[in-house]
Amino acid sequence: AWSLDSDIIVVDEASMVDLEMMTRLFRACRSADRIVLLGDPSQLTSVDSGAVLAELCEPPEMVTREASTRHAKGLPGSLVRLRTSHRFTESGGIDRLAEAIRQGDADAVIEILDDPDHPEVERFPIDSIAGVRAQLSATSRSMFLEIEEAGAPTEKLDRMLRYRVLCAHRRGPLGARA
Repeated sequence: AWSLDSDIIVVDEASMVDLEMMTRLFRACRSADRIVLLGDPSQLTSVDSGAVLAELCEPPEMVTREASTRHAKGLPGSLVRLRTSHRFTESGGIDRLAEAIRQGDADAVIEILDDPDHPEVERFPIDSIAGVRAQLSATSRSMFLEIEEAGAPTEKLDRMLRYRVLCAHRRGPLGARA
């Protein structure tokens, strides 16, 4: 068994860490004074079993009595929510879309996706799997050309950060894997 001998361990994108990996991490960090888990508990969970960060961040009233007693010492005063985004503006389409999704407001989601004032998000109608693949291929080709035209490596990275393709499903003909 390996161990991390550090005063502080910082884990970024902790929402993606599955139960088995988090167990191994905590076992390896027994001598660490502090473990900081960074991530969004509302984001996609790990590919494997367990939504560890989301479960650690559940409000005490949502946790069972047994779990609440077990975690009462460590976590209630240990959660910090950072609200200022440096990726996008609060009034922009991405933030508004994320909030509408969190609220379960389907009408607002469609309205934001169809709003020409928010070109940073768009709805892509699905006519056929072949049509989706053709559109994605054409869009990807133009993205890669734009990135390739950049001179300096930092400029290439900046251009790469402009694009994200998100899928509602992991599996299936229109999922992220396909």
